[in-house]
Amino acid sequence: MQNEVTVVQQQPTAIISSEKYLTVYAPANCMKYSYKVATLGKAINLPSPSINQIKREQGEPFCEKFIMLWLVYLNEMLNLNKPMTENQIRLCTAQLLAEYGYLKVTELTLIFKRILSGEYGEFYERLGIDKLLKFFREYDKERFEFIDEQRQREHAEFRYQEQKNETPLEDFKRNLKKAYRII
Repeated sequence: MQNEVTVVQQQPTAIISSEKYLTVYAPANCMKYSYKVATLGKAINLPSPSINQIKREQGEPFCEKFIMLWLVYLNEMLNLNKPMTENQIRLCTAQLLAEYGYLKVTELTLIFKRILSGEYGEFYERLGIDKLLKFFREYDKERFEFIDEQRQREHAEFRYQEQKNETPLEDFKRNLKKAYRII
């Protein structure tokens, strides 16, 4: 009895994990709670996995299907006369994975919320890869500007705290170094 070995299967853990992603981060569920993602700052700062993190944890095929699920959801919710075709969804998925893997699920929620509410403009009964990627580029530009401003504020706060803790002699030396750099 002491030398018996029991074998435990590891595969169900991955399936449960995939099911968790599909349950928690399904587009319909995320949109249900999209009121929590009202601003760009919240979308960036709320805890959720990035597309690349999902790809690492679940594998690329799962991640592709996950993004396709979001695009199919968008297609259905917009109820357009000319929705994206299956091939367009596949191509768009590949481009989103390649170019925007750093985006978090909360950011996808904000982008799709904006698309569905018409913040990115009219569709004229058509949605194509070009329009969708344009929306992602606009969001990305806004995201970059937000993060840049946030980092500048953090840096200014750090410098303020640094100066606040300086002795008068250290302050004089710092200002003297600044003056020499200007000259």
